[in-house]
Amino acid sequence: MRWFWIDRFVEFVCGEYAESIKHVSMSEPQVCGNIPSLPAMPTSLVIEGMAQTGGMLVGQIFNFESKVVLAKIAKARFEFLPTAGQTIRYRTTIERLTDDGGIVSGECWVDGQPMGTAEIVFAYLNSGFEDTRLFQPSEILEVLRSLKLFDVARYPDGRRLEIPASLLAPDVPV
Repeated sequence: MRWFWIDRFVEFVCGEYAESIKHVSMSEPQVCGNIPSLPAMPTSLVIEGMAQTGGMLVGQIFNFESKVVLAKIAKARFEFLPTAGQTIRYRTTIERLTDDGGIVSGECWVDGQPMGTAEIVFAYLNSGFEDTRLFQPSEILEVLRSLKLFDVARYPDGRRLEIPASLLAPDVPV
């Protein structure tokens, strides 16, 4: 993940759901160049923001050690485009986890108004991809810190999510 379509997490309950926000800005080229005379964020990037929120939720299940990738968007429906100056709030909920990946349902609101829903499927690239480097642990940790994940993440019983030891270890391919 090199581009981020979320600004920060506002709620994160490990193994259950996550909420994040994205402020749509005129300074983002994809907002100004998508539709002439309408500074709007494309729905493909809204879906990606929802997928990034859900992907972090699924990735946390295995302490961010598994290679979690977006496999498919099973369903998606959107009512309108978010425009510059508005804030998108994403909520993803784990619906099912398997040995191969997970499914999350996603919802988003723009300034409190329901905007869209999606069902997102993730896959774990564990078997057969052991030698494939996606990120260094320090890179993942830097992203999670910048998104304020450890500031808000909790387990269902209220305990804080601590930084996994594997992310604090010397860099080895993840």
